[in-house]
Amino acid sequence: MPDIQILISQKESEWLDFKQTFHENNAKLLHDILCLSNSFYEGDRFIVFGIANDKHIHGVENDPNKKTNADLHDFLRQVHLNKIPQVELTLHKVEGHEIELLYIKNAPKKPYFLRKDFQVGRVLIRAGVIYTRLDDTNIPVKETAPEDHIELMWKERFGLLKPRVVSLEENFPVKLGDARERVFEILGEPDVTGWQVVQYYSEGIEISYDQHFDTVDGLIVYPLPAGTAFEGTVFGIKLGDSFARVKEIVGRPSHWGLAYENSSIAVWEIDDKLLVVEFWRSSNDKKTLLSSQQLGTVKSISYCNRKSFVGYNALVAITIEQIKRGITPPLFETENIVLMNVELDSPIFDEDYEMLGARAALAGGAEVLVAFIESKVVLAFWVYPLQWQYPVIRAIYKLGGEPDTTNVESSIKIEN
Repeated sequence: MPDIQILISQKESEWLDFKQTFHENNAKLLHDILCLSNSFYEGDRFIVFGIANDKHIHGVENDPNKKTNADLHDFLRQVHLNKIPQVELTLHKVEGHEIELLYIKNAPKKPYFLRKDFQVGRVLIRAGVIYTRLDDTNIPVKETAPEDHIELMWKERFGLLKPRVVSLEENFPVKLGDARERVFEILGEPDVTGWQVVQYYSEGIEISYDQHFDTVDGLIVYPLPAGTAFEGTVFGIKLGDSFARVKEIVGRPSHWGLAYENSSIAVWEIDDKLLVVEFWRSSNDKKTLLSSQQLGTVKSISYCNRKSFVGYNALVAITIEQIKRGITPPLFETENIVLMNVELDSPIFDEDYEMLGARAALAGGAEVLVAFIESKVVLAFWVYPLQWQYPVIRAIYKLGGEPDTTNVESSIKIEN
């Protein structure tokens, strides 16, 4: 079951509906359940009772129409459904109020419909009619689902659906902002668990978590150590696409960074999120890339919050490139940023470098560690999320000596 606070922060959609109170009319309740059960969405669905569409919390503790699981199951058994969807009501406390969450499990039993008319007052749910939900709106009781949606439901029922190309940002079941518990419920136990990062080999995906709120703040796809890779798209981009193809899909990037020995990164700002694409490039020591590592093709893709460790790495790489060109990086919190044992005009910034990743900073935010190859010096960039959302760089300081990767959480790391 998802975290209720995360759930109520979401917008209404094809899988989520908010109700200020329980239904007075059971025909309307049945209509809502049918619409959500038949919606074209790959995950589970929910109705939240006690919260209005504007997210004002009313509670159902005094609702005369409040129902129990027994009430709901008895009702669904009596209305002559062709298949009974799996549902469950759970009680939650939010700001001193009782909130009921109706869970509707996604299953390949669609379409759900009545074998006999059901009417309460003027509301008639017609036998044989297939209802569904499009975005945040139910199909009205006097209409029916679109023909193409009905076709998809039957194909799913009989196992005839061709595998869809999964879009990470649209229909992958895990979303930015999901609680760790919800990820575990959807994907199960991860194959590899780090401090803030987990890997799911079967999905070909790496997930990073917010260090403060334990919610998903980054989704990263690249060939995992198990040899698996995400086969879907991220904003239309796939692993192995050429830069020309990427630019055709999402346009010119807002920033470039040369963060790794054999690769560079491009960053697009999408709403308040970051799309970070890593491309293969030649290395200075002329090492030969493998056939799967074609120059100028996509090595990894990340979709993340600005305040994620994934985003921090990208933002620091961009900052270093701006320092190289003599530009005062906009990411600096102040023009006279705190510098310790390093100057912005130091020749160290002209060296090749390797991003070691980010680790939690003692004073909040994160330290992004960067190893400069020739001098064997490590610089720490202290990145801090103002208002827990907008990252700035507060200080840069030298750690010195050989690069120390102890306890560093690498957000994108591909074994060549």
